[in-house]
Amino acid sequence: MFLILRTARSAWRCSNGIYLKSFNYPKFRPAKSQHRALSVFAEFKLPNNISSDVEKHSISPDKKHLAISWKADNSQTNEYYSLWLRHQCNCEKCLQISSNQNIINPDDLDPPIFLEELSIKDECVYITWKYEDGRIHKGFISLHWLYHMRRKIPAKKSDVKFYLPEFEFEEVLSSDEGLYNYLSLMNQHGVVKVINAPAEKGMAQIAERISFRLRSFYGFEFDVLVVDDPIDAAYSTIRLNHHMDFAYYYHQAGLQHLHCIKNDPCVKGGVLTLNNIYTIADNFRKEYPEYFLTLTRVPVIFHHLTFTLQTYMEVRSTIFSLDHNGDISYVRWSPAPQGPVIEMKDASTLDAFFKAYNQFYRYVENYPPKTTITYRPGDIVSFHNFRMIHARSKIELNGGTRHLRGCYTPIDEFLSKLRYLSIKLGKPTSAPLTLF
Repeated sequence: MFLILRTARSAWRCSNGIYLKSFNYPKFRPAKSQHRALSVFAEFKLPNNISSDVEKHSISPDKKHLAISWKADNSQTNEYYSLWLRHQCNCEKCLQISSNQNIINPDDLDPPIFLEELSIKDECVYITWKYEDGRIHKGFISLHWLYHMRRKIPAKKSDVKFYLPEFEFEEVLSSDEGLYNYLSLMNQHGVVKVINAPAEKGMAQIAERISFRLRSFYGFEFDVLVVDDPIDAAYSTIRLNHHMDFAYYYHQAGLQHLHCIKNDPCVKGGVLTLNNIYTIADNFRKEYPEYFLTLTRVPVIFHHLTFTLQTYMEVRSTIFSLDHNGDISYVRWSPAPQGPVIEMKDASTLDAFFKAYNQFYRYVENYPPKTTITYRPGDIVSFHNFRMIHARSKIELNGGTRHLRGCYTPIDEFLSKLRYLSIKLGKPTSAPLTLF
């Protein structure tokens, strides 16, 4: 995604031609006319004449903002700050075409910087910036880039009603359209189900349509079967409380894929339950603000020690993390591998923590589930690992076999593929990671 969008910024050269980018190598092609189309977008279903979508544009009276009204947004006006625009300049002094990387000197980004002159032509905004000391810089920015970066009015959370999307295996594998729909609904709902997947390599094919499979100490994939002396509770018949996998990793697996290879009719239980931990945490914060605050302040250890696999994973973290706006940015919830609270002595800290921790545990376990799934052979359930916590009911084998195969893919590669396909197919870009 980075390459595509930076290519959008760097597609223009204001001399004798245009640089064209493929995904493997740059090409140079002479311009055929003074009015040059952004050929970099030829592979993508984007409007070539983007300038015609500009209803109006203006510079603010203080010369610090560019305002553009886009017809596609019902004439909604977006403002771009002069310093932000200066940083995005595409001229050869500011952006290296071959690498799509900034070469502008940070010393040239000291405010205030003013928009002295501005014009729109050839699918670009040509700008003259003026510094407080009188220096002048002339450059340009692709209109496609400004259109992509415009602020969109976010949909309300209540606008999206949850359901479990379901796809045929071949639908996801056979076309970009099918893969885009699969990824888009995954980002929207946090979980999707593929049906009629072949037992041999079916899961790997789905995962690798998104990206590469992550390797953990379990390998590239793992088989969930009931065994004696299991190295993980999932390999037994006990009920599993709601949790996310790999809470003891600093960088957790993004997507988890579970493929049902066999689930004999005599087997009872083993029902998968999924729920959105961010929605749960947000509501817990409203109902129990003091408990919530405690779980943002007291760090604990998440760890996993396995002599058989020669691993000892450990992460020290609070259960809730907040961003610069005070919003929930991360939840780490997995009671089984949660180790001790780092504070061992202070009674008031420990009492406060365990009151909050126990209340959140009860809150999670009693929260109405988003969905429950009973596996059928050929099903692949894929879900966002650190957004959709999952649980499993107790298993009764009754002489039968229950066999799941699992793997993980990175969240960044998932988002990259989603953004790429949204541009290529001219679809709505759900670029941010959806958590709630």
